[in-house]
Amino acid sequence: MDIKQLRTLLAFAKDESYNKASQSLNYSVSTLVAHISALEDELHVELVNSKGRRSFLTDKGKAFLPYARRMVDLYDEAYAAMNVSREVTGNMQLVTSETVARQMSRVYKNFTSENPDVNLTVRIGSLAAAQQQLLDKTTDLIVYQDFAPPASSYITAVPLYRMPLQLIGSPKHRLAAKKAIYPEDLKGESFLFPRRQYIEQPIIRDVLKEAGANIGENLFMDSGDLVRGEIAKGLTLSFMPWSDEDKHVKEGSIIQLPWKGEEIFMTVYAMYETNTLLLASIEAFMEYCKKLMGR
Repeated sequence: MDIKQLRTLLAFAKDESYNKASQSLNYSVSTLVAHISALEDELHVELVNSKGRRSFLTDKGKAFLPYARRMVDLYDEAYAAMNVSREVTGNMQLVTSETVARQMSRVYKNFTSENPDVNLTVRIGSLAAAQQQLLDKTTDLIVYQDFAPPASSYITAVPLYRMPLQLIGSPKHRLAAKKAIYPEDLKGESFLFPRRQYIEQPIIRDVLKEAGANIGENLFMDSGDLVRGEIAKGLTLSFMPWSDEDKHVKEGSIIQLPWKGEEIFMTVYAMYETNTLLLASIEAFMEYCKKLMGR
């Protein structure tokens, strides 16, 4: 029985709302539904039922709640007991994306200042390569943005914080003069993304297709910097993470456009090998990230 599934059920039960549970746990609604579905399969009972847009606990779900709380409390108690004397020291190898590295520069500096016995090495790399390095034990932790946690039983993903995707364009773009931009304003506009995964997300795909926007489904640039370069030329728009440290931002060649449609975001996850005993330094680093980045 997975502790994440139990935490999901408890979070859902608080308001009987997947959306509110999603906000508190930083998992997508589809991931939460999968957690509860897996728990139901293991217990051979229905814990949550849905009628129309409303979801609610079944009688079996309500009956199971006290057991779920006891198991989570016991897990937390045991975890704390095993970690009470562990020291935050040693070497830590971390792989991340360029975007996350920019956003978390103060986290790295502050964490190592407050924990001088930790030697932190941060490398930039692709998510696929980083996951293989994790399994090869050549890195200790991945901190990466994605729309959902990895579908791997070998890798555990812990949500750290939400990364909003901003509508980004050139200050010379026709939409830059508008005080508010809605989906219908995107009709005929061209969009470019770093990965196909972006346009496979329903929230992005549906907004752009309904607006009649031109999605570059055959062209992707595996670099946020390259995409921002095309945006700076005024050739395209994109929904992307924003960083004040980006060179195009500093030059003023790209700006945030005032998007008023539905919020679009990714989640930044800390990922580690499931069957590895976590170093105290890694656990401390993850908690530090949550605190500073505002989970």
